[in-house]
Amino acid sequence: VPLGTLVKVTRKDIGRSLVVRINDRGPYKRRRIIDLSYAAADSLQMKRKGVTRVTIEVVGDKDGRLLSNKHEFFVRLKDEEPTGKAIQRQIARLTRLGMNDASSLLHIHGGTMAMGPFADFDAAQTALTRVATTHPGASIILAEKGSMNPAVRNVATR
Repeated sequence: VPLGTLVKVTRKDIGRSLVVRINDRGPYKRRRIIDLSYAAADSLQMKRKGVTRVTIEVVGDKDGRLLSNKHEFFVRLKDEEPTGKAIQRQIARLTRLGMNDASSLLHIHGGTMAMGPFADFDAAQTALTRVATTHPGASIILAEKGSMNPAVRNVATR
């Protein structure tokens, strides 16, 4: 796989996934297929375990573009029940970070709150960097187009 390629890493036992960019060669231990950064491993809830079974799927090219037009990039902020108060709290946090378009960026699907969609991986990576201090477990994810709902609309209908 060329350096820069985007891969979706999914933890087999819990189904949690994220998208990472391949930035070096390895791993250098037998029977291992990928070494993740501490932040990526933390996002996959591997802090204690360290090693776990994962699947890897190539989802984007070295320029950060998706191979399929059926998906979009999002930045997963937090897994929590998206109540009106929780959504307002997230919008306030993002606004304090200087993201004045937070109310239009915030989306939900099930119990996941995420920002997006982003046109490419680099835009998602920039957003992830901006929220990293206030959202330590944040990660880049893929979602099927149309599967994430605007959070503000969800608050208005509850």
